[in-house]
Amino acid sequence: MKNVIIVRYCEIHLKGKNRRYFERLLIEGIEHALKDVAHKLITMNTRYLIEDYDEADAEFICEKLKKVCGVHSYSPAKIVKTESKEKKASLK
Repeated sequence: MKNVIIVRYCEIHLKGKNRRYFERLLIEGIEHALKDVAHKLITMNTRYLIEDYDEADAEFICEKLKKVCGVHSYSPAKIVKTESKEKKASLK
């Protein structure tokens, strides 16, 4: 299992043609807030994942995310491997 933090944003989807500009500003804001923490920021559809951080920094990261303009919510989570349906069928 891998620890991550899921970051959701708000109202950027309403920006129309300027959406990419505001997404870039949000990414810059997150990166600036976390400049003192080793991490990796992954862009997904309408969400970002913060990963490859020290588990001891999780609370610090969450405190920093509270202050980033445009962040709607965040959730600590775990990435787990799943089994395919074919593999499950063969295990029976």
